[in-house]
Amino acid sequence: MDEAPVLADLRAARDNLSARGEEAAAAALGHVIGGAEHAEYKEGWPWSDAQVRSLAELTARRLSDEADLYATAGDAARAEASRRGAAALEAYRPIRHEGGT
Repeated sequence: MDEAPVLADLRAARDNLSARGEEAAAAALGHVIGGAEHAEYKEGWPWSDAQVRSLAELTARRLSDEADLYATAGDAARAEASRRGAAALEAYRPIRHEGGT
């Protein structure tokens, strides 16, 4: 089963972040990797780059929402961890074409 190139990039980035001790960011990428792997297993075929990017975008939104909630609750440490995770996923957002259909 061939892997989407963006999924391979996510794995490499996760390993790099983990090696640098940036666990919150590495965990965010790991969440996307795990979700894509589970979906591939259940569906029986590899996910496309677009599907992986869409999952990354949804995960980044969730982490951003969590950061806001933690900040509102006064938990600055968790808010910052969620923000780091969302920022790590920013590079994997879906590619949008201007003026397209």
